[in-house]
Amino acid sequence: MIWAIEAAHAQEIDESAVTLAVGTHVCVVDRYLGNWCPGFEVAAVVAGGYRLRRLTDGRVFPDVFVFDRVRRDRRRTVRKPEDPHFEYRQFP
Repeated sequence: MIWAIEAAHAQEIDESAVTLAVGTHVCVVDRYLGNWCPGFEVAAVVAGGYRLRRLTDGRVFPDVFVFDRVRRDRRRTVRKPEDPHFEYRQFP
């Protein structure tokens, strides 16, 4: 499970908290283990956080992911959904 808030509880957008543009590849904190999970991109910036798109299938999640639970994907190579032969690789 990923940290998210319901859209009904979102407040006005705090411009100082917005650091990731639409289309930026990101990682999200796993709610259970606290690990950063790659494979998402910012689909929209909304009140209270981001709406994210999963890269593997293009699905946009309806939940709002709070700003501090989303960070830029720092890997040098990011999986592109249109490239089915690409393998995930972790870089030091």
